[in-house]
Amino acid sequence: MKPLRLCVLLGLGLLAGACSSLQGLLPERSADAASAPSAAKAKQNVWSTTMQDRLDRLQKIAQETGISVTRTDDDELQVNLPSDFSFDNDRASLKPQMRPVLDHFADSLESAVLTHLLVRVVGHTDDRGSDDANVKLSKARAANVARYLQDKGIAASRIAVEGHGEAEPVATNAQPYGRALNRRVDLFLREPIR
Repeated sequence: MKPLRLCVLLGLGLLAGACSSLQGLLPERSADAASAPSAAKAKQNVWSTTMQDRLDRLQKIAQETGISVTRTDDDELQVNLPSDFSFDNDRASLKPQMRPVLDHFADSLESAVLTHLLVRVVGHTDDRGSDDANVKLSKARAANVARYLQDKGIAASRIAVEGHGEAEPVATNAQPYGRALNRRVDLFLREPIR
């Protein structure tokens, strides 16, 4: 199966699974919850066995796409979109291959069951360039993803944007392949904090 088709299936499976497993488990959202710091939400999110099953299936589907899906320590669902799928080197504009996944992501977030979920978009870079330039680039990448989701109907109050620059590498920056893995955007889904 082609990587783009797998990516679209990944997005659909992630959101369909979240719809079925979170119904009735999630509280009403507060207006300012999207901007709450990550440390404040630790261990306050709900994680069900259905969500774990969905995570396992999505990880299997995503295996050969370069996209990873994981559960975070604070029970968020994390989708990692590497640069070869989402951004060109030293650029913040979205690649066309990313749009179908974001379209399905946005459509599913507007379903009745998921309209209260919050999205945190975090941009990252490799270590090329200055710290200041990398933080700005990572914020610009995250902001472009957030703007795209807003254009698809997701309320700005549900989206938080962060740029972490080169501070959180997932691979060594000594080789081109590692640098490519570090140029990425992560999407986090969570329920609001009460």
